[in-house]
Amino acid sequence: MFSFQNTKRNKTRRQRYSEKLSSSKKMGLSVVAINFMFDDNLAFLIRSVACFGVDNLYVIGSVPSRSKLNSKSGSLYDYVKIKQFKTPSSFLSFSRENDLNLISLELSEDSKSIYDYDFDFSKNNAIILGHETQGVPNELLFNSQAIHIPMPGVGFCLNVSQAGTAAMSEFCRQRGGMI
Repeated sequence: MFSFQNTKRNKTRRQRYSEKLSSSKKMGLSVVAINFMFDDNLAFLIRSVACFGVDNLYVIGSVPSRSKLNSKSGSLYDYVKIKQFKTPSSFLSFSRENDLNLISLELSEDSKSIYDYDFDFSKNNAIILGHETQGVPNELLFNSQAIHIPMPGVGFCLNVSQAGTAAMSEFCRQRGGMI
């Protein structure tokens, strides 16, 4: 019987990641993050991106140093492709050049429940996560499809890294899982 506990104690985290790298799969999804106020959110998002096999992490705005993000990302910083853009306009130009299907995770009157939204797996999808207080910039919102995560509880919205994780999970579920 396989014992994860014994494997965990005998190998470093990096050794386990490197072993799994050869059998890991990519999801056919990119995630776009707007410059966060709380750098830990980006670190937590890096962890989810790596765990779900997201192809790319695009960051609009600043990207903190590896030393600031790596430990809080579960030491997964080196396993994620991060590309930085200075402005929403520069990312939008890049997305057009690369034929990305933009999907904004945003609470709005026009947004559709993520559970009613059918991801088109024939396209290069990119889920845009907004800034903690300002959301998705209008320029991106107007050039994307808006979806939201229904929340029946007392809260209004999830933390941005949690929302991103929920969106990646739903994308993976709709795709038929990956495992």
